[in-house]
Amino acid sequence: MLRRLACLIAALTLLAAPACSDDDTDDVADTTTSSVEASETSQVKMKDFSFDPKVVEVPTTGAALRLVNEGTAAHTFTVDSLDIDQEVAAGSQVEVTVEALDGEVPYYCRFHRAQGMEGTLRPKA
Repeated sequence: MLRRLACLIAALTLLAAPACSDDDTDDVADTTTSSVEASETSQVKMKDFSFDPKVVEVPTTGAALRLVNEGTAAHTFTVDSLDIDQEVAAGSQVEVTVEALDGEVPYYCRFHRAQGMEGTLRPKA
């Protein structure tokens, strides 16, 4: 009887453990694309070697982007075709204005491009 009770407690513990964990991977929203309205400021997060979101849809009239560096290293938000090259210190944030886009435009971090820190600005249809 005690052996059955011990097995039952062990089984219940295994079933309850995922519900109590801090792992939110099942609840993560898809943040690969963000759309900005003309009157809004969209947020682009920088951390480690990535941008979030990687694709930012910008209205045809342009928009403000708030660049938030959540990492421990400095990053840049660089858009060659728009002459934007904004450095953002670790733990800080800045705002940049993106003018109207004629088509998709790449952006990247000058310091970490080789590590894949790139994204795309896309005109919002």
